[in-house]
Amino acid sequence: MTSVHIECTQCGSEDYQLLDPKTGEVQCRYCRKRWIVLELVQKTQTEKYLIEQAKQPRVIMDNTTETDKQLMGMISGVLGLGGCVKRIFSLVIGLIILVVLIIVAVTFFKNM
Repeated sequence: MTSVHIECTQCGSEDYQLLDPKTGEVQCRYCRKRWIVLELVQKTQTEKYLIEQAKQPRVIMDNTTETDKQLMGMISGVLGLGGCVKRIFSLVIGLIILVVLIIVAVTFFKNM
């Protein structure tokens, strides 16, 4: 919002009081002269409009198609299994190493 520069038309003072925001009537605090500033009416009306708009709930549209939602579900499902798949592979590799060590140990003790 732009600021409105107001000075008294009689004494030149910039110290004023807004008496009525609807009409834009102001009064000089120094000489007590009253006058109307139309810029204040427009500014207060705009501020009221913005405040009212901020109070109203906003509806946000979901532009995601059903196919996109299914694809995202599949991807998140595959990524969610990543930890389980990793554990299974670790167990399988561990078992293979254990079997190989057992075979090596058995053949070593057989040859002794």
